[in-house]
Amino acid sequence: LQKTSMGLHGLHLVHSNAWERHHELPINGVRSERQMNRFVSKLAKSMQSADRIQHLVYEIKRSPQAFSGDQVIALAPYFPGAQLVLILHLLDNHLFGLKCNQAAQLLQMIPVPEERLEALQVIDENLLDPVNRFQLRHLFPPNLLPQVNQVLAEARGQSHIYGSITSSRVIFLIDTSSSMNIEFETRCGQHFNRLQYIVHDLHKLLHHRVQPQFKFNIIHFDTHVHRWKDSLTLATPHHLKQAEHYLDHLEAKGETNTYDALKVALSDKEVDTIYLLSGGEPPID
Repeated sequence: LQKTSMGLHGLHLVHSNAWERHHELPINGVRSERQMNRFVSKLAKSMQSADRIQHLVYEIKRSPQAFSGDQVIALAPYFPGAQLVLILHLLDNHLFGLKCNQAAQLLQMIPVPEERLEALQVIDENLLDPVNRFQLRHLFPPNLLPQVNQVLAEARGQSHIYGSITSSRVIFLIDTSSSMNIEFETRCGQHFNRLQYIVHDLHKLLHHRVQPQFKFNIIHFDTHVHRWKDSLTLATPHHLKQAEHYLDHLEAKGETNTYDALKVALSDKEVDTIYLLSGGEPPID
């Protein structure tokens, strides 16, 4: 991730190689409330821990959707102590992300400090707000703090595209040219294209990380430049749902008119941070 200062604007440039190298997560969205209710009901009827673990293994195989942080917390009481550590291992590549306060809730359910440390080592790459990761230190005894500090210091968090967003006035500038149709394979064996990955990670960010005062806009560009809104928009539930619908209907086509897209983004006097997500060199001068 490169960061370049341009006046009042923080411009973040992300090249496709970065996300192709790191992406490991499923892109099929999060499980629905109906799916979770059905699965939790099945767990509640199972008397043996081995049966509950087997149900989870089957659930992961039959449904590609990921588990949100709240959904993992809802499952945790059915897998006490060391079982929860095992469950987190099973869910490692099937998490939609955890906020640090959600991670703290899970870790507190594991009474043995060494097992708690193992759980932290499993979930550290799934943290959605790694800037807050050091608040987890107090959950460990002094003798484990050197290891805990090392784990937390190396935690990158789950979004390899957007990182930790600290601004509250952001434009997401998305390349939707034909180069974004190029497909690649994740380390989970999944195939999808560059645009799908960008959309997935932005869904995740809007779903988990934005605060009520957060204002944003989406601009996508191919041969031409297209705005979602005329100006920055507050991240209300209604606007977030609109944005997600807009993202889901983006198509990769045309050439890469980066220059005009940047001109449009930089003309907004209110924005202070721009994320430029592109598949390569712009062919249009």
